[in-house]
Amino acid sequence: MHYLDINALPPREGDSATRHEYRWGERAEVEVRKSHVLSNICMMYGVPPSYFNEQRSRILEGEDERDKAILRDYEASLEDSKEDEEDEEEG
Repeated sequence: MHYLDINALPPREGDSATRHEYRWGERAEVEVRKSHVLSNICMMYGVPPSYFNEQRSRILEGEDERDKAILRDYEASLEDSKEDEEDEEEG
């Protein structure tokens, strides 16, 4: 079992470079919550989950209810923080 599956893709027309596709491996599907990965990346880059709309949608449309709840809680905490900052600026 692997964390990451790497597949070689055919080169694009006029390009000799080999391209690769990276996907979650079987082990990552079992051990790693996608919502945790997304929220950590968002924290690192200082952007909301909506910045990564495709990945966010996959989580929210997926079957893992716990992952959905984690992502929704994270987004709610961002909204709360934003409101607190606005209140401080006004006050």
